[in-house]
Amino acid sequence: MYPTDSFYNGLKLDVKNGSFGERFYYSEKKYSSAKKIFIGSGVVFKKRGLTAGISAGLNNFDNLDVVDKRFTVGLNFKIENKLSSIAGEYASVEQSGGLFLKGLRWFDDMAISTEFWRYSDNFNNYNCSGPSATDYSSFYPGGQELGFRSAQAGETGLAVNFTRRYLSIGFQFWRQSYERQVKSSFNLRLFGRLKDNLSAVFQTVSMFKDQNSYLWLRTGFWQDERPLLKRCGFKLYFNENAKIIGNRSYSYIDFLYGLEGQLNIFLKLRNYSDGKARWFFGEELNLTNGININAEVVIFKGKKVNLKIEKLL
Repeated sequence: MYPTDSFYNGLKLDVKNGSFGERFYYSEKKYSSAKKIFIGSGVVFKKRGLTAGISAGLNNFDNLDVVDKRFTVGLNFKIENKLSSIAGEYASVEQSGGLFLKGLRWFDDMAISTEFWRYSDNFNNYNCSGPSATDYSSFYPGGQELGFRSAQAGETGLAVNFTRRYLSIGFQFWRQSYERQVKSSFNLRLFGRLKDNLSAVFQTVSMFKDQNSYLWLRTGFWQDERPLLKRCGFKLYFNENAKIIGNRSYSYIDFLYGLEGQLNIFLKLRNYSDGKARWFFGEELNLTNGININAEVVIFKGKKVNLKIEKLL
């Protein structure tokens, strides 16, 4: 298996016993001349409004004569009640740290959330999905040609989001340690019910980075809580001369059809401005004995197949 949009390719086991939960990972992802193995586990404790956990993992990357090992460890918590919550995590990758905090407050007709994050310059984690801005750089273990995205390294950011029943407005500000400029993005999301059983969502995101920017627009429609058109929109990247960057900008459409809550069939098309396209075909099957089977075929510079099987015990 060669996953196209996933950190993992292997086995995950979740175990819950009263207030405690354990999670175990084993992933082996292959590339043309390299292999990356990840082994990890975590323990979480939940009691009333308190959640606390610890996790650790080891990545082993092997590419020809280059071997790179990175050990990670993280501590997380969440405290919540009916009106508010606060959560956070501290993680370390080879003695380079990252911190994330989030506060949420509910009011009668509105919710306000605030997020803060800060990562060390060398916080380059193969498996990190911690909060950060959508821009990223890459790191190259051992100086070889195969690189990995690192959206978090060296970044400090703040995000504020206001949500009412049919409206969500968000602002995000961040800065890299090697730059003085503060970058920003704006997010607007509208929810609406067109008829008793028909609803729609509209979202726009604008980001400004250096002299470049991007604009993202999308919409979707649901009938009786089942998607008719899950997503439809476009994402445009502009250079400093306000011209569209063709190999990054694309339009997309995402259909999903469900049968009695057991079988979902989806079709996705991403069409880039330079003429290239990426097709996704797949299904999600939920069986009565607690087994979920997901299969996906991706056509982009060749054909790739992904498969995921879950069993609920």
